[in-house]
This record gives sequence, C-alpha cells and structure tokens, in this order.
Amino acid sequence: MGSLTNGCARGVNPSNSSAPSPSAVRPTNSDDLRAFIIKGSQPGGKLDFFTPIKGHEYDGAQIKPGVYSTLGHIALYKWGRAVNELGVKNVEEAYSIISELRNQAVGQRDKDYIKEGFNKE
Repeated sequence: MGSLTNGCARGVNPSNSSAPSPSAVRPTNSDDLRAFIIKGSQPGGKLDFFTPIKGHEYDGAQIKPGVYSTLGHIALYKWGRAVNELGVKNVEEAYSIISELRNQAVGQRDKDYIKEGFNKE
C-alpha cells in the first residue's frame, strides 16, 4: 500500500472489518450472489464501506507503524475482503461488480487495493 508523509487522521486497522462473516446466510449461485453484493454495497448496506467516509476519502490513516493509506483505499480493501469471504470466486469478478456499482471502469490503483483485500494480503 502507498505511504503518505502527512495527513494521518487516525490509526485504522483494515483487518477489523465490519463485513459479514463467511458463515452468514448468502446466496448460492453467482447471479444471486452478485445481486446480494450490489444491494449490500448500497448506502447503509452491510458492504457499504464508502458512505461513512464520504467527503474524507483522501484523508490519511495509519495502517501500521510507518504505513499510511487513504480512507478511500482502506474502504476498497475492506470491500474486496468482504466479497471474497461471501464467495466471489475470483478478483476479476470483484472488479466487474465494483465497476457495475460505480458505473465506470475501475482504475489500476483501486484494483490493487481490492486485490489485496480479496487475497487477504
């Protein structure tokens, strides 16, 4: 993850995600899972890591000593991890879902954070 030299608002641990647990009730087929994730990613949903930071996406946060990121990228990391735990089979499908949510292509930097979360790096 990228390092910021200043602007650290507060320490954030990306592993402390409020995402649903893998044992939570979830759809079994891929179309239903996709719809479940899209619905859950809407404002106020269980997968909405974005609304709580609206207007502060570029604020810095300390991940661990000496490692900083933006709140927006931490939200992408958490979202990637959550969709993996819900059963999305590959990171390309996660990119496709977030692209559909945003109605635009996903940039490489955002893909990197989603991938790190998806792979639990």
